[in-house]
Amino acid sequence: PDIAGLVAAAAQAGARTVMDNTWASHVRFRPLAHGIAVAIQATTKYEGGYGDTPSGIVVARDEADIARLRRQLRISGNGAVSPQICTRLFHRVDTAEARLDQHCATAARLMDWFAAQPFVAEILSPARDTSPHHARFRQYFGKGNSLFTVAFDVSVPVERIRAFVDALLLFRIAESWGGHVSLVLPVHAARRDAGPLPRGPLFRFNAGLEEADDLIADLEQASRAIHAAP
Repeated sequence: PDIAGLVAAAAQAGARTVMDNTWASHVRFRPLAHGIAVAIQATTKYEGGYGDTPSGIVVARDEADIARLRRQLRISGNGAVSPQICTRLFHRVDTAEARLDQHCATAARLMDWFAAQPFVAEILSPARDTSPHHARFRQYFGKGNSLFTVAFDVSVPVERIRAFVDALLLFRIAESWGGHVSLVLPVHAARRDAGPLPRGPLFRFNAGLEEADDLIADLEQASRAIHAAP
């Protein structure tokens, strides 16, 4: 997104800007430094790194916003995070950048593998230089993360794609992302209203911290389900 443009438009209209920064994490983007008034982030993802830190943070630029947030948290009773989770986050946040760089490098290799497959129509990720959003992405975030979406060619039968996903051994089928385990999840039709998307079946991948060569070998063996004779 054009963050500078959105911030300017909000200021002109007298509106507050709120941004969910979970995709980028504090490693890739600092919203308040770019004029965002309030930023929220799920620290369950890259900060925690292992899916065992259900928590989030809210940060704000203005003292009045901070006071309102504190008051709302006291009223709702949802502002408490257990000492155990805080301890895990405290010990892991220093390695978030190193882990995120590894996620990014592995995701790049997996995307290159998918790009070479005849059954893939498109790869959706602003980190790829083929993306129409790549220039804006580089301006604000610099590097990618663990996430990308694969659009399979419409000519591939859906049952073949399902067989491919079911044959994967290292990729678990799960909703979450940002953790050490590689994941895959179908993108349901209800989520396609976010913008123009390819017509073929979409699957979102999370590149974990496993060895990239092992993940590619897993994709290779599972792809036999797509190439199998009818």
